[in-house]
Parts: sequence; structure tokens; C-alpha cells
Amino acid sequence: MTKFKHGDRVTCELSTMDGWIEIKDGRISIDRDGDAFVCQDIRPSYQHAEKALGYKNTWYIKKSQDWEVRNLKLKNKTMDNLEVGDVLVDEDGDEQKILGMCDMVYFLSRFNDFNKADDCPRTLAELKGMSYKLKGVEEEEEELTMDELCKELGRTVKIKK
Repeated sequence: MTKFKHGDRVTCELSTMDGWIEIKDGRISIDRDGDAFVCQDIRPSYQHAEKALGYKNTWYIKKSQDWEVRNLKLKNKTMDNLEVGDVLVDEDGDEQKILGMCDMVYFLSRFNDFNKADDCPRTLAELKGMSYKLKGVEEEEEELTMDELCKELGRTVKIKK
């Protein structure tokens, strides 16, 4: 197993009687004795992690067997899976750190001063609208067909010549 840390966001597939189910949103929980679990909301298990990290279910990862868990990978960091401690950068290069989260609201530090809280909490939609980027994460170019682009934008698109 790759070296995962407690709290890492992951994706994987879990074995079922009917085949494999995909886990798109999970986290690694490592108990005091070193046992590792995938915390997720889809597949219940009879073994439980000490900390479920906010998920309903935990799935034990056997160190010597991969027949129950496969394709266990770190989940790429994006603006859609922000965590406390992440640093956001605006278009001018000013930085703010996420100091806390409550449901869908983010509490940020002041600009370039991570030891003081900003006065205005923000939603994810507001952060994206302000053109914030996640520090240290390269944006991948995504190739889309015209139909996929139209669907993503929710409107018809024409190419100008």
C-alpha cells in the first residue's frame, strides 16, 4: 500500500458480492495501532475505524490483501474539496488561508496574514466568483467536445471566426 496519511482524501473501488463499487469521495483513517480504513458513505463494514472523519461507514484496508480494495489513490485537490489549512491565491497574488469551515461557509485569514481572521466568511461560489485559485495546485487542461462545453455552461456556444 502506498504511504497514506490520516485524513488524506482518496478514491478507490470496494468489493461487493455483485462486483466492485466506486468510491469517489473517501478519506483515510489510521487508528492508534496503525490499522488503516477508507471512510466513505456508500459501503458499510463490520469493522470500524476509531474516527470515521464525518462519514457514515469505514472499510478496513488489509495490509496484505488487495482483493477487497483496489485502485486506492489520492484524490486530486481542487477548489471543490477545500480543507482547513489550504491557501487560496487571488489574481493579484495575495494569499488567504482557510482557517475554518462550517457547512458551506469558509472562514479565511486576512490577506497575507494567516494569524488574523478576515471579517467576511465566504461560500465556495463566492470564492470561485472572485477567481481564487488553490495554491500549489496546477490546473489541468481539460478537453471538451462542443456538446460537453454547452452542457457545462448551461447554454449554447458558437465559435467566432
